[in-house]
Amino acid sequence: MDRLMTFLPFSRLCALLLATFVVCFGANVHAQKNPTENFRVWKDTKFHRFLVDGSVDFSKYKKIALLPLDTNSATIANRTRETMRRNWEPFVSSGMGDVGRFIEESLTEEFADEKGLVVTDKGGKDVLIVQFIAKEVTPKAQLDNGLDTVGSKTLSKLCSMQFQVAIYDASSKQVLAFIDSDLPVVAKPFGNERIENNRANQNRAWIVATDRLAKLFVRDMNKLTSND
Repeated sequence: MDRLMTFLPFSRLCALLLATFVVCFGANVHAQKNPTENFRVWKDTKFHRFLVDGSVDFSKYKKIALLPLDTNSATIANRTRETMRRNWEPFVSSGMGDVGRFIEESLTEEFADEKGLVVTDKGGKDVLIVQFIAKEVTPKAQLDNGLDTVGSKTLSKLCSMQFQVAIYDASSKQVLAFIDSDLPVVAKPFGNERIENNRANQNRAWIVATDRLAKLFVRDMNKLTSND
């Protein structure tokens, strides 16, 4: 995945992990002396940072449950100019349901196509639960409701979205892994076609981006939980 953000220091990322642990699991954090003490950077990944609990045998996990995309903390990047910010505010505050659906569909299809973890909607001792969290969105183009004439402008880069992923044990609710990375959302043409900036092509850009995200994530999770 294109490395679009500056790498966070390990100490800061551990702090993010601890904060996410507290938010997601509340009082469970008090049951552990230090939830981050066993975490290490897993380097066999294309995500910016992938932390895993080095004390865990991931090969015991055979299934994975997918939670809906968490958009509660999604914001627009501070460096965004005001006109673009106003254009994107409704989408970021309440309109990201389609993005969550695209991510879930892409992950479900990719896990089904690959040998390894099986998607489930039930808990269990061999189940990992995954929570994708939308963080900072950096707009690159106007959404179609901000165009003077819908479809009159060419769409190239739609946006980038910083996201995090919390991966935890379905039985103990203990966080076992944590990802912090960016998702570039780019409209890629077929051949020399001109991509008009409209809702259909914006959705297509999200679908292409989430399909690539799913491939990377499924590859990593199947490798992490493999007996090899």
